Amino acid sequence: MSKQLTEEEQVNIWGVSIFMACISILAGSSIIYSYFRFRSLRKFSFELVVFLAISDIGANVTYFMGHRAELVGHGLCTFQGMMQQFFELSSVLWTVLIGLTLWSSVVRQSKMENRFAMHGFAWGASFVVMLLPLSTDSYGPSGSWCWIKGDTPGTVWRYMCFYTPLWLAFAWNTYSYTVVTKAIKNFATMSKSGDQQRKLQKLATQLRWYPMILVVAWTIPTISRIYNSINPDNPQYWLTVLHCLSRGLQGILNAVAYGMTPSVKERWASLRRQVMQEHSCGPLCAAEAVASDDNDTEELQTGESSSAPNPLQQDEEDEEAAMEAKETEMS
Repeated sequence: MSKQLTEEEQVNIWGVSIFMACISILAGSSIIYSYFRFRSLRKFSFELVVFLAISDIGANVTYFMGHRAELVGHGLCTFQGMMQQFFELSSVLWTVLIGLTLWSSVVRQSKMENRFAMHGFAWGASFVVMLLPLSTDSYGPSGSWCWIKGDTPGTVWRYMCFYTPLWLAFAWNTYSYTVVTKAIKNFATMSKSGDQQRKLQKLATQLRWYPMILVVAWTIPTISRIYNSINPDNPQYWLTVLHCLSRGLQGILNAVAYGMTPSVKERWASLRRQVMQEHSCGPLCAAEAVASDDNDTEELQTGESSSAPNPLQQDEEDEEAAMEAKETEMS
């Protein structure tokens, strides 16, 4: 027996999506603001985090286009579906690039700064994949919003264009962070400084959780889509609500994990003190007076205040200690 969601349920689900989208957009915007406000953060490593935030913001903005009941039969439904596909996939691909850059920096001891290739991979691949469902006219109603339809060709595109790349990305991120974690633990073991050992061990423990962002954000949505594939005529209201809540966490978790580094927190604390001292909002609009460091070396922040350090930013002293430990082992 077929039982579709009522219009009221669809509106409620859309409301949940909008609520999570607002929080995610604010979180991503804080990363972009930090990049432009603090000159010392304008490094290649933080650029990757900024583009990750842009992808998350773009994906969440699509929910403001309306819900399924409002968009069915309009070209805006197809546009919403295409934009969701493009930005959601690009967000996943930016996490892959961040993991690849970290792996290259820590494990291979080499830089990856080919911006053209990275943008070509994240934006170019997402654009090409976005076009594929158009070949079967598969963009349209998909639950309480518009994405790739749930008919036979649409279901194939859902898994080919998003869920398969998503979980392949998770596999790569798990591998890269596991290898990086082992390398950092080795550096910690070889380090002559007890304080340095403690910092690196702490960093290694924290880095293990980065791949879990995709798991937290996309396990329930994946289950939801599999259920919809099996029972397309009987959508579950609460499963869809959980789908929205879980998926909305991606932008928030990405912003916290990749963007709220000790150096960023320190600059925000300094800015807050400046605003309070001047009793003015003027400092919020003024660029940081300190010039950016020309050294664009990848850094891994291991500061004591960090609950979620940026895996792409390492303090130079930490990096030197790790290299010294490695040279000691080789000799």
